[in-house]
Amino acid sequence: MTGGVPVTAFLIRLLLPPSADPGDPQVRQRCGSVSGGVGIALNALLFLGKLLSGLATGSIAVVADAFNNLSDAASSVITLVAVSYT
Repeated sequence: MTGGVPVTAFLIRLLLPPSADPGDPQVRQRCGSVSGGVGIALNALLFLGKLLSGLATGSIAVVADAFNNLSDAASSVITLVAVSYT
């Protein structure tokens, strides 16, 4: 499991042992759980930042984009639920 985006490679090195087999269902479930959790956290932070920025500047477009990030966070919740049932 090498390559990819530097953040992804860092998370893989941090959370999985070097001997982890990507074909192993437990390894795949852990990767899915981590990616879902990271997606929720980052999209929640983006939502909060964009919402505050949009309200501070009076920009409806930025506020709308904030809610788009909130819906992306909800998609990550669905990912976590799906991974837990596979």
